This record gives sequence, C-alpha cells and structure tokens, in this order.
Amino acid sequence: MKLFVTGTDTGIGKTYVSHLLLKKWREQGLQTIGLKPLASGCEWIDGQYINRDAHTLRQTASVSLAYPQVNPYCLKTPVAPHIAAQKEKIKLTVQKISTHIQNIATIHHDALLIEGVGGVMVPLNKKETQLDLMKSLNKRERLFLLRLFEWRRKTAEDKNYSKEMVLPSKFMSQIVRSMRSG
Repeated sequence: MKLFVTGTDTGIGKTYVSHLLLKKWREQGLQTIGLKPLASGCEWIDGQYINRDAHTLRQTASVSLAYPQVNPYCLKTPVAPHIAAQKEKIKLTVQKISTHIQNIATIHHDALLIEGVGGVMVPLNKKETQLDLMKSLNKRERLFLLRLFEWRRKTAEDKNYSKEMVLPSKFMSQIVRSMRSG
C-alpha cells in the first residue's frame, strides 16, 4: 500500500500524523517505509544537510534506509521548494521524484508512506506541482491520499480564532484497520 500524506499548508501536522501511522504500523509488525522526497529549509547536522521531518520518518519506519533514500532532495533555503531548487541549481521534476519513489518501492515493505511538502498545489517547477507527482504515483499502483486541513473555531473567551488540526481518532483507527485487511 502507498499512502501520500499532504495538507493545506506547511505546519498542518503532516509529520505528526505520518509519525503516528508509521509507529502504529510498526507496533503491528508491518514492514514500513517513510519517505519525504522533497524538503526545503534543511539544516547542517553531523556532516550532512538534514530535514527534521524526514529524519523523524526515517527513525520511525521499520525498514532501515540511508538518509538520502528517505529525502533525496534536501534543499537548504527555507522557501518554497521550486524557489529553493532554482536558487541551488537543482532541477526538480515529477519524473525524477517519481522514479526515486518507485525505486524505493522495490524494497520489501507492507506500507510505503510518502509525506508531501506544503500543500497539494505546491509548485515543483514552472509547469509541475505536487498534485502532478501524486497523479504520476497513482498510475502504477493505487495511491491512497490523506489530506490534512485546518478549521477555525471561535473561542468562548475572546473573538480570536484558534487553529486546530482535524484528524478524529476514529479516522486514524480506520486507516490502521484498513492496513491490516490489505
């Protein structure tokens, strides 16, 4: 099974939910792979650029992969990926990212979780978006999509709105159960 986790924006909780899913599946004895093929704002840690979200997925998944397998496009500049890639003279394409994911998918696993970058319509280059990547991945094998979103709730105390991630525990347990049933 391939699951693509995306959201409406950066900071919506994609890594948090991805971590919970990988952890639960690992506890159930499933062979899991967690990928974050594209990230910007990477930091220099222990002699290499690392994205903390990708590092979390790598540590949580049950199949051990080298860091560049989990996050092949680790861009230094903390801006939208297409801008960071252009600045760092890296050509991002759906074909390159999709090929990398398909190569990793040949490693034995029960579940492959792919965490996207930002929202669905984040540009990868002048012509392609993350949505194009999802469509490409869906061609060979069914790709399940988990899209997180924010809703705003007025608090009783004041007129300000607070952000909350919407992901009911019932929904999480349905995803976990569906993994067990195949």
